[in-house]
Amino acid sequence: MKKTNLRINNFFIIHKDNSYYLTDIDVLEDWKEISSKDLEKFLKNKDCNEKINEVKELYKINSNVNFIIPDFKKFNVSLQNGGTKVIRLGGKSDNSPKR
Repeated sequence: MKKTNLRINNFFIIHKDNSYYLTDIDVLEDWKEISSKDLEKFLKNKDCNEKINEVKELYKINSNVNFIIPDFKKFNVSLQNGGTKVIRLGGKSDNSPKR
């Protein structure tokens, strides 16, 4: 398994056996510190070969790139499972009478 310098929407990609896999790591320091053994959990994710090869061919770039793609959620399993969470800070609710 090999760390790559390819990213999709800021998330790093690993390469193993001619396949690319998306991680949920988007912080460079975390990427530098993570071991190969810890990266194995991302091999369970669906590979993203088709999309990576498509954008590499389209832009003629093979390294040091962060591809920004609009249909990203379908490639990132952790984003698919999550929903939108709204957090409100402050005192009064929206239903309080106006003064």
